[in-house]
Amino acid sequence: MVANPRHALAGVVQPDFTRLAAQPWIVYPVSMPRLLEQEFVAAGLAQPVKSLEISSTYAILAMLGRDDGVLALLPEGIARDPVARGEIARIDYRVLTQNPPFELLWRRDRALSPAASRFIDCYRACAV
Repeated sequence: MVANPRHALAGVVQPDFTRLAAQPWIVYPVSMPRLLEQEFVAAGLAQPVKSLEISSTYAILAMLGRDDGVLALLPEGIARDPVARGEIARIDYRVLTQNPPFELLWRRDRALSPAASRFIDCYRACAV
């Protein structure tokens, strides 16, 4: 979790989820909304009312830099450098819930493109 460096919850070891639920959130549209919802449900609260899905890392970081009231759920690798530069602040918290596994689906009655076949082969080779 990251925030504008001036945000009142920045640096808090155990964030107060009741206070976090009242804040506007920015999340990536793929799996982050569900992950954020799972964290709030695990804490006994409903999903944050104010959440905005943005797929651009640059837009998320720009919004965090301009508004000290907004929070974002970002991968640590993306947040590391802006945190080190003091552009955003890290809320010291590790996500507790796990995303469920995902699956690749395709129609068996249709031929796959060479690119799709190669992707599936790579996926199977890397799957844990």
